[in-house]
Formats: sequence, structure tokens, C-alpha cells
Amino acid sequence: MAPGLFLAWMAGAPCEDARRLHEALSPERALEMADHTLGLDRSRPLECLEVRALALLVLGRGEDARGVFAELFSRDPDRHIDDPSLSPQMWLLIEAARDASRPLLAQVSARWLNPARLRLDIGLDGALRGARAVRWRAVGGGLAFDGVSPLIGRSATATIAVGTEVALDALGVSGSVVAAGGAMISQLSADVLLGARPLPVIAVDEDDGVRWWLWGGLLVVVAAAATTASAVALSSPEPPDTNGTIGRVDLR
Repeated sequence: MAPGLFLAWMAGAPCEDARRLHEALSPERALEMADHTLGLDRSRPLECLEVRALALLVLGRGEDARGVFAELFSRDPDRHIDDPSLSPQMWLLIEAARDASRPLLAQVSARWLNPARLRLDIGLDGALRGARAVRWRAVGGGLAFDGVSPLIGRSATATIAVGTEVALDALGVSGSVVAAGGAMISQLSADVLLGARPLPVIAVDEDDGVRWWLWGGLLVVVAAAATTASAVALSSPEPPDTNGTIGRVDLR
């Protein structure tokens, strides 16, 4: 290291000086100072990581810069990078490194589809890193349910059959996000409270229903016939008697 750079580092602001060198379009010297500081300080200051990554990027060492940005964003995912001299392609590399460094988080929920079936939903946020499926285990009501659900976009779903005799108001869900070959990428764990369970629907015996309608229909027919007969009896004159004489007809 050049004596001037060493003295600047000893003065207590090596990364500030390294940044000024980078802004003064001296990426080689900025990289040298940042590397020296990172080699001496086990805490690996974020400011020096940022200067090192930017210097590597400007020097055309994109893949090296990507690795340093990955370390930087893994420790500070929302760190603001301010460098107006960077090209659009450089910004794309920086944001890609940021996205790839975000921790993979899972949001787990469950709801009743009907009295005997649950739907389990697992949504992922962060860098997928080649994730293809979720291997899960749900425990509740004295029972355990296991499965593997493929990822569609960032979501995995499963339907769990639960006997209506099983009392279940919560689930403990654990598992892992896996790649195509089964390698684990991330683990997940969540306690899920279930909403109100739908009440079972009481089925009506179709044969009983048919019989009810049949007997009801017959009663209606009989009642209608009786009414008609009464109406005829009340509105008709007395029939002739067996002796051939006319019965009494009241003409008033």
C-alpha cells in the first residue's frame, strides 16, 4: 500500500477517503484502500464493501462486484446506493444482486373449505434461488399431515382431509423450500389459527322426500275429489227415484 493511503487509513476514515478516490475516478486506488481496510477489520464495514463493489464494477469486473454486493445486501438488504456515474446496465446488476440476496420468507395460512377439508397456502417472499416445491408437515388435533406441494410462481397450496370427528382449531406448520433436485434452500415454521369450521349439511333422504311428495300429492287429489263431490252434491237436483217419478226440485 502506498504511504499516503496508509496514513489516510490510520487517520480513521479510510472508507471515506476510498469513496472520494472512487468519485474522483480513481477506482484502482479506491479498490486498493477498501481491500486493505477489509483485510484488517474483521467486522468488514459496509461502507468499505460498497466502495469495493462499486470500484470493481467500474473496472469491468462485474462478477466480482456481484459477489461483494451479495455480501453487502445480505447484511443490509435495503441499503441505498448513490452513484450517478453508473450506467443502466450497472444498476441492473446491482438490483439483481440485491434481489438474490434477500432472505426467503414464508407466509403460511389455512382455511376451511368445508367441514372435512382444509386448504393450506404457503406464499414465498424473497430470493427463490431455484426453488421448485415446498415440503411441509402440519400437526394439529392429535394428527400429523405430510406433503410436497409444487411452487406455482411464489405460492404452494395443499388440501388436507380432516375427519369431522376431529376437533381442530390450530395447526403447527413446518417444512422446507426445496430445489428441483430436492436440496433444501430454506426452512419454514408457523403456527396457524383456523377460523370457524363450517357446520355439516344434513342430507335429506331422497326416498323419504319422494314418499312425502307422493303421499302429499295423493292427499291433495283425495281432498280435491271430495270437494268436487261435495260441490256436485250441493249443486245438483235430486235424481229421479226408482219409480220413474221426478224428485223434488225447488225452483224458488
